[in-house]
Amino acid sequence: MTPEDIPLDDQRPPWTPRPPLGSIFCSPAEKKAWLQWYILSGLLVPFYLLLIALFRLLPLSWVDRLGAQLGRFIVARQRRTRPFAQTLPDRIGAIDPGLTDPDQRHALAEDWAANLGRTHARYPFLDRCTKGARFRIHGRDNVWPYREADQRVLIVGVHLGDWEAITLFAKALPGKHRPFAVYQPQTSNFENWLTFRNRQSTGIRFLPPKPQNARHISRILKARTADLTLFLDDVVDGESRFPYFGRAPYPQGNLCRMARISRKYRLPVVPTYLLRGSDPGIDLHILPAITPDSLPVDNYETALKNRLNLIYEDVIRQNVSQWYMLKDTPLV
Repeated sequence: MTPEDIPLDDQRPPWTPRPPLGSIFCSPAEKKAWLQWYILSGLLVPFYLLLIALFRLLPLSWVDRLGAQLGRFIVARQRRTRPFAQTLPDRIGAIDPGLTDPDQRHALAEDWAANLGRTHARYPFLDRCTKGARFRIHGRDNVWPYREADQRVLIVGVHLGDWEAITLFAKALPGKHRPFAVYQPQTSNFENWLTFRNRQSTGIRFLPPKPQNARHISRILKARTADLTLFLDDVVDGESRFPYFGRAPYPQGNLCRMARISRKYRLPVVPTYLLRGSDPGIDLHILPAITPDSLPVDNYETALKNRLNLIYEDVIRQNVSQWYMLKDTPLV
């Protein structure tokens, strides 16, 4: 089996049905669903589509500036109601205890808010951000030989910079079959639709958590026809559990799936991350692969997870203002 054999319906995100009109007077959960559908989707989606159409006419440098202003504005408004917005400097301090200056923490929190806006503003136009010299790949030799030899690998990453551009890199890899990936759908139908549309245009298969997709993944890995891409800092039980940053490892999530898959199929793991440059371009960093032979047989999964944790703790500390999952990281 290959990723191209996966039916389109199995790749679609779940669709939230329209709640009854009277559910606004019911339980808090039903009221929230009502507001999500009729207010956020019904009124704001046309505004978002208009904004995307207007941004499409602008140079990318303007999109960056406007996105940054919108991000700062939104996070400033959310400080009244959203705990993550109130505790951003403290979260940065928990990630980097050596950063003791409160002014530096607050400055990084402001940069994070600006980057949040840039991430959303640039997302519909990633193809423009990665044209020609704007997409810079560092460490190409760490993965190209595997693909040229038609040897399978696991490509892993975190939500840094314009992380979705990993699909455009995967599309450019040599080999007959493009990599595939798994993802966690959002609660918004509009966000799911926009993400699904953009990902379909790259030709990379992204699979939501459905029972049939677990079988598809297993068959593709057994046939060794394509590489699997996983983001390790996914949200599990409401929080991002990777990297550890002094916390105990969590027994669920993509990190655990990745370690089991690497051990079972003896696949090298290629760490990657993306950063937004000072210009509208994107820098993709490909780090040396962690090979199965370099890991102890009796402690394979734990050793692999610990090595990846050390890599990404350092990367995120140096670029915390571009780490999207800061908002989902617990303080302890």
